[in-house]
Amino acid sequence: MKPRQTFRLPVNHARSRMMPLRMRTEADKAAMSPEIDMPSLVLALENGNVRSKEDLDMLMARTPLPDHPKMVTGVLDNGLLYTILPNGSPSGRFECHLQIKAGSADETVEQQGMAHMCEHVSYMGSRKRERLFGTSSQTNAQTDFHQTVYWAACPTYRPTTGKPMLPQALDALLDVIEARFDNNRVEKERSAILSEAAMVNTIDYRVEVQLLSALHAENRLSKRFPIGLINQIQSWTTDQIQAFHTAHYRPNNAHLFVIGDINPFEAEDYIKSMFSHLQARDPPKYLPSEGVDEISLKTKNPYFPPINHQWCGEKRFGQDGLPPVHIYQHELVQAASIHIFAKFPVTEMKTLADYRESFIKRLVVVAMQVRLNVYARGDPIAMAEFSYLDSPREGCAVCALDMTANPLAYQKAIAIAVREIKRMAEHGLSESEFQRCISALLSDSSQLAAQGDRLSNPDQLQFLMESVSCGHTFMDPEQLLFATELVAKTLSIEEVNEVAKDICSHLANFGSPGAPIPSSIVLCAPKDISVSENEILDSFLEAAKQDVEASDDVLVPKTLITSEYISKRVADFPPSFDRMKDENVDKSFEVGVITRQLSNGIFLNYHPNDAESQRAYLRLTIPAGRIDELGMKLGSMHVGVRTLQEGGAMLGLKREQVELFCVDHLIMAEFSCSEELIWMDFIFPTSKVTEGEDEITGLEGVMQILHALVSKQLLWEEDAFERAKQSFVQTFAQVSKNLEAASAEYLLGSMCKQDGRFTCVPPEDIEKLTLEDVKQAVNQFLTTDNVEISISGDFDPKVMDMLALQYLGTVPPSKQPARQSPSIPLASTPAKDLFFEISDSDPRAVAYVAGTAPNRWGVMADGEEKLGYGTKTEMPDGRDYRSHPLYQCVTLQILQEVLNRRLFTVVRERERLTYDANFHLTGFERVKGGWYLVTVTAKPELAEKALEACKRTLHSVKSWDPITIDNIRSAAYELVSKHQGGLQTNRYWVDLMAGIQLDAIPNKDISYISDFVPMVQSIQVWDVQSMMEHLSTDRDGMWTCIGTSGHTQGGADSEESDIHGHSMPGIGAGRRTPIL
Repeated sequence: MKPRQTFRLPVNHARSRMMPLRMRTEADKAAMSPEIDMPSLVLALENGNVRSKEDLDMLMARTPLPDHPKMVTGVLDNGLLYTILPNGSPSGRFECHLQIKAGSADETVEQQGMAHMCEHVSYMGSRKRERLFGTSSQTNAQTDFHQTVYWAACPTYRPTTGKPMLPQALDALLDVIEARFDNNRVEKERSAILSEAAMVNTIDYRVEVQLLSALHAENRLSKRFPIGLINQIQSWTTDQIQAFHTAHYRPNNAHLFVIGDINPFEAEDYIKSMFSHLQARDPPKYLPSEGVDEISLKTKNPYFPPINHQWCGEKRFGQDGLPPVHIYQHELVQAASIHIFAKFPVTEMKTLADYRESFIKRLVVVAMQVRLNVYARGDPIAMAEFSYLDSPREGCAVCALDMTANPLAYQKAIAIAVREIKRMAEHGLSESEFQRCISALLSDSSQLAAQGDRLSNPDQLQFLMESVSCGHTFMDPEQLLFATELVAKTLSIEEVNEVAKDICSHLANFGSPGAPIPSSIVLCAPKDISVSENEILDSFLEAAKQDVEASDDVLVPKTLITSEYISKRVADFPPSFDRMKDENVDKSFEVGVITRQLSNGIFLNYHPNDAESQRAYLRLTIPAGRIDELGMKLGSMHVGVRTLQEGGAMLGLKREQVELFCVDHLIMAEFSCSEELIWMDFIFPTSKVTEGEDEITGLEGVMQILHALVSKQLLWEEDAFERAKQSFVQTFAQVSKNLEAASAEYLLGSMCKQDGRFTCVPPEDIEKLTLEDVKQAVNQFLTTDNVEISISGDFDPKVMDMLALQYLGTVPPSKQPARQSPSIPLASTPAKDLFFEISDSDPRAVAYVAGTAPNRWGVMADGEEKLGYGTKTEMPDGRDYRSHPLYQCVTLQILQEVLNRRLFTVVRERERLTYDANFHLTGFERVKGGWYLVTVTAKPELAEKALEACKRTLHSVKSWDPITIDNIRSAAYELVSKHQGGLQTNRYWVDLMAGIQLDAIPNKDISYISDFVPMVQSIQVWDVQSMMEHLSTDRDGMWTCIGTSGHTQGGADSEESDIHGHSMPGIGAGRRTPIL
């Protein structure tokens, strides 16, 4: 990596550098020239040429942000735009994305859903796209309000011939623009879309429809969701769909992006030679009845939808009434969700002044989110998020407060959240918050710069396409870091707090004369809750009247464990490493994994890996889970692990102190408990976030938390226990009202003899639990001989050894209770055909086929490995692969891949009964036995046919249509490709390492990593066909379940469903991401 350009500025903020007024010199005038670059601005600052805040603003406004130096851009004579970005991660792969600047917002009244239909027919029907199959390529497409995007992710060279793949990928995208539709393909995709409409019509999607409809009530986004209207989709002719394609699929309405391990100039030559013959055409004209303004956001920015917005601030309290309030109630909604939105224009980021403004907003949002997490979490608020995001798909920036809360106490939730926002508006950030948030953003930018071109193609492309669509300059990570450091050192806390006051004003001053009126307020709640618009408005009005004082600064420790404490632990429990029992030490070093065991029994797996620079992923694995609740109160393990996640007090520190320590060190943690394992995952920087002798790295901070966990010095808190219980009560309620989840629960409960360890914990069982119950349940397995820690990241193994000895080796040894190897419970009755129904206003259906299967290692519930070894067959190195520990595991993975492709081909492509059908294995690691599950969604009237088609597909593999060598090769190639791509990430390495030293998972050792690829490449047809025989697909062993809804009359959203169809883009964190 080239050395990063650095600079020095005074330590204090901008207010300390304002120079006394004097006559400008020639140097001053040069500094104020029409356009300067960032290094020149640094010199001007260092030389004292910036005398005032006005001078600084003027200079920054004249400092353009630099374009990414490797990026190649151009436009063909026919108007086709292209952007090419060389990128090295993953090596040997590239992606092409064709962006058509037309989406559902470009449809007329009679075309609602046609953009999505065009997407399906143009790409799914492309023969040139099909030629990419079997080359380790992935293709897909998505439709949104403002665009339709087609993409192909391919190897740089064709695996079988070594020829470049870029021309073939570009040809598939060219075929999209030149598509000619035939009736057969249109009908096939029409069926798929109708099935998709039923599939996505979950309550979550219907809630998002309500949110976007309310937010954009003044424009066509509220009436143009991508799937559109069912009756129109059913009626369009092929010619009508082709006409929409002709109108919008023009080279002068398209942008082609190519990114990856390619030569940019060769790519440019390919684009020019392949796309230049396309003819530019005029855009379609809308009739006045369509309501499209002659001047819209799209006329100013062609990447935006053809709409106009009413901006927050255009209406004021005391002059223009009150904000619009929308209430959505439905029997499937379980919690209250409260949303208040404010819309603003997107500000193009072209200059350093633009970036500075954006950086200050980010800083305020980070500070506000931390406050909500630390001070507002807890009864009645389950979640509160404050965001400010640019949204090219909506053509605006949206400031949003989103909360979920107890529906009986939503007014209290509003009061708590508004209190914190008003506190921010009136008192601003404290000095410590200011420094903390700047350090966090600088560290984030520094880690991004350290990644360089190792950022993945998808991540780079997302940043690039969003930047282009919003009119932002796209910089490389080092340029971005330079700009961030420059901007950060010019900030004063006073101006940041002025921006905080402005961003929060629509909430903090709610109802005050002259204050800006929010764009919309939405409350979603259960159907049986009494609520009115006036009550909601009154709640916000009362909340904004609260008197607030500046919050007390929490004393955030620089370290969680003092050197004096750890020195005493070392003296009391001298740490050391034991000799490894692993016979494959040499193999460990070959794959880059270091295995250790401490003298107290704790296992350690390291993988030093700089693919994600200055970052690491760590997992603490405990072989215990809900299967071990036998003899305990139901839910003890589940709720216990969640209680640890919700808590945080340790070693004399309060939860708030530990949480802010994690914020300061950018440490993220997620604890989970499955049927058989407990995982405690941490993501963190391995470097120091802030400089200073007393500062510790994120790695050391995580090791300190692990010490508290394993030595049982993390406090079990009653309020954390109550939050954990409430989250599982809410989960149970959500599952019971979700068609897919509730039907699957009903089926699984029937197959496992209603064993509560495999289904959601009912509220009545959760209420029986005590804090002591869950503490004892988890702590009995949190022993040093039952803990394995796996870490992958950018760290020095010697440093890791030292920290492991200090913080883990000083934990006194402890032993887990004796246990038998668990098995799945088997139903005592023959398989059944089940039916399940939930009340809903909309008709939907899902169908399942299920039965017993081996666990991940080929072991059945009775403990036998059913798969015979057959004839001895050698791997490339001469070993018999059928005696390898990975034999059954890899065979099952290939079988799963083969069956998924079969189901797609038969049930979707051939019989047109569904949008998607998939095959899944539970894949237990320490529990003997498992289940397979086939899931298929369909229109209610086709559910039984789709179910029968899935059953026939499984039966055919065992009889008249067995697995072929082509099936095996294609599946093996896909598995190897996914594996090699995953090796670029720390998370995947941790997945690979977790369990390789645990006695509870005897078949998983280092060969799981070292031999995975040769094992995949060794598997033969006989192996997979034989494994298929051990899935219970006979009449007595195959369970089925059809779940349906929509048998209630009317409903809160029945009329809305008739108007808008079912699918729409996401919101919040998904505001940037298309969904179809």
